[in-house]
Amino acid sequence: MIIKVCGMRLKENIDALSKLNVYFMGMIFYDKSPRFVGDAPAVQTDLNKIGVFVNASHDYILSMVLKHDLYGVQLHGDEDPAYVKSLRTLMAENKRKDLFISKAFRMSKGVTKEEIQAYHDLVDVYVLDSGGKTYGGTGEKWDYEELKKLDLNKNFLLSGGIKEEDLLNEIVKIHPYCVGVDLNSGFELAPGVKDITKIKRFIDNGKVFG
Repeated sequence: MIIKVCGMRLKENIDALSKLNVYFMGMIFYDKSPRFVGDAPAVQTDLNKIGVFVNASHDYILSMVLKHDLYGVQLHGDEDPAYVKSLRTLMAENKRKDLFISKAFRMSKGVTKEEIQAYHDLVDVYVLDSGGKTYGGTGEKWDYEELKKLDLNKNFLLSGGIKEEDLLNEIVKIHPYCVGVDLNSGFELAPGVKDITKIKRFIDNGKVFG
């Protein structure tokens, strides 16, 4: 069961998060986001750091991967399969062939199974988010019934409007390939500042590990 907490940027907040059973920590490298990391120095943590990018140049992604020693990247824009393939090649050339890559889809825009499956052999996991007219999450849930139409056969993280009162064990029953959740605004005190107590309660109540 995978827990990803996105939009992290403050050292004290990250240190507190690292004491929980969280696997991925998302850092946003999109300057229009209120959670933009900016020129922050590299953070030292045992969490697997995921950089979230929106239609960024390959060179920018590579520079951030190297600066922050990112475990992986999440592509949250309109990156097509050719873009992802080229990014994989660049990372391999720079000794980061092992880079974990996820692709986010804005489900409220009516994404089709064919559009998602075009990335099947190029990414490690999908992130299925609500999405709106602009890039990034909306803090609102989307219609999970749409998953029944997709017949996906690759692991994905569910994102979009998840809050503490949602029962994790029920969320992951939505689809056999749902392997975890991506938490963000529903667990914040302010943009980029997570409520660690609330995240801990969510994990404990959901019995993530058993």
